[in-house]
Amino acid sequence: MNLIEPKDQAGMQDLIRTRIDRLEDLEADYKKLAKGKTATAAQKVAINQYAARIANLENLNSAKKPYKAYFAGQNRNILKPRIEFDWGSNLSEDQMQKLITAEIERQIAYQLIHYYELELTTIEETYEFLLKAHSKGTKSRLRGREINAEKNKAILRDCLQKLKNLKKGKKLQSIDYVEFREIALGDDSRPAFIPTTRMAGEKKDLPLNERLKHIESMKRTNWSESTLRKFFKEETKLDPTTKKGKS
Repeated sequence: MNLIEPKDQAGMQDLIRTRIDRLEDLEADYKKLAKGKTATAAQKVAINQYAARIANLENLNSAKKPYKAYFAGQNRNILKPRIEFDWGSNLSEDQMQKLITAEIERQIAYQLIHYYELELTTIEETYEFLLKAHSKGTKSRLRGREINAEKNKAILRDCLQKLKNLKKGKKLQSIDYVEFREIALGDDSRPAFIPTTRMAGEKKDLPLNERLKHIESMKRTNWSESTLRKFFKEETKLDPTTKKGKS
């Protein structure tokens, strides 16, 4: 009497052995991580994950658990009292052995299920942490960009106010962009933050040293034309121009 086909029995036992074989490697990796004096939040999660997985594998490998407890033939008879309680004491030896085999298979199957339940829980908890950490990091970066953008806008608003002061109450025109740009490009109106040049197209595939040279060559120290035009248009509702005769 078998709950599981012989080929599936072999496959299940091979699966357990494969899992247990990973115990030594996991323990070695855990020791390397745990040696570090300082650890980031992500590294601490990795350390905790290793510890949880090692404990789970040790449980699978325990001599008190079904897989190891009944692996040796002589331990099978431990289950006889239970079989007799469930099925009666008038069983033939053949019936008894078949029922013991079925019970061992059932217990090992549940042991394996429990192992994977714990593994899945560990993975889910780690994933949730990393997802939250990534979300916090993204929000932090976005907030940093917003703060930098506000600092730059404050500088450009000051430039625009200087232009208005020069105009002494006169209505601004599109051509006044030229004067606004001159004020903004002055030494005392430089941007508080200039984003790093982004690599695009074929430039992305350049060797590292050439990419660094390209980034350095493209580095700006002042306002870009597009930034000044965009700001002028947003603040004045005028289309900026450098050509006289347009208003």
